[in-house]
Amino acid sequence: MASGDAQDVNGDDASDAVEPSSSDPLSERPVQLPLGNALDSDGAAVRMGAIQTTLVVVGGPQSSGKSTLISSIYERLQQGPILGLHFSWSDTLMGFEKVCHEGRDESGRTSPETLHTSISAGKLYYHLRLFDAGNESQYDLLMSDLSGENYEDTRKFAEACLRLEVLHRADHFVLLLDGERAASLSERHAALDEVITILRALHETGMLNDACNVCVVISKQDLIDENNEAVSAFYNDIEQRLNEQFANKFASLRCERVVARDPNGGHPPASGAENMLSYWLQTKRRPPQFEEVLESSGQNRQIDNYVATAGK
Repeated sequence: MASGDAQDVNGDDASDAVEPSSSDPLSERPVQLPLGNALDSDGAAVRMGAIQTTLVVVGGPQSSGKSTLISSIYERLQQGPILGLHFSWSDTLMGFEKVCHEGRDESGRTSPETLHTSISAGKLYYHLRLFDAGNESQYDLLMSDLSGENYEDTRKFAEACLRLEVLHRADHFVLLLDGERAASLSERHAALDEVITILRALHETGMLNDACNVCVVISKQDLIDENNEAVSAFYNDIEQRLNEQFANKFASLRCERVVARDPNGGHPPASGAENMLSYWLQTKRRPPQFEEVLESSGQNRQIDNYVATAGK
């Protein structure tokens, strides 16, 4: 071979390499594989328009544990089924892995952490497909994680509530009460007042109504001494005040206690969320009345029209 002849990286004559034919139609069509990142609003609309999907919006003040709750449900399913619900598929595997990374040994951190959703990230949606071995049914679940700044603003500004239009199509709204603050005698009642103020603002602006199922979740339960009489009294106060102010205003109203991630390893991921997950999949948003469908059908986007017209 002359010194000017080309060689490939293995030292073989490059002239022996098979070049793709320009006449081959596949050579001009690159295959676009999904990246598996968290979905934006358009991606969520496509998902919900393609198949019946339960939409859960997880909200609450900053650092209350929203991202941790969502990621812990995914991590728990990797360990095995939850009340007969098996992990089947996810369109957002990379999104889940990014959120979970800081809580794993591989991150190099001395204590587990979760990436928090910034307000600049917008609305993010995480997808799970679950298989129920009991009735051999398949369920698709979308969980939306919104920045805590969104919810803190709702206490002061009505227009901030109106920006949370995703609540109009949510089957479930989960509002977190920070368990770390609940464990503090000086902060627990302020934390409850904050949650009640957010719920009231969202209801009064029409973003939450009697079509949506609402659950208040006390997060970081591992930090709370449940045997403490003051804590027991506080739990009773939570349920009493929620029922007094919001009875019959939502399709359902629940209160749950969850340990999403226990740094000491005393609880599995998403401990306490088992019944809540099952309830999400079995309970849908109340179907709109015919008049509501007519009123909204002319002004909503694709995802709104899907929720307004799909049979539940």
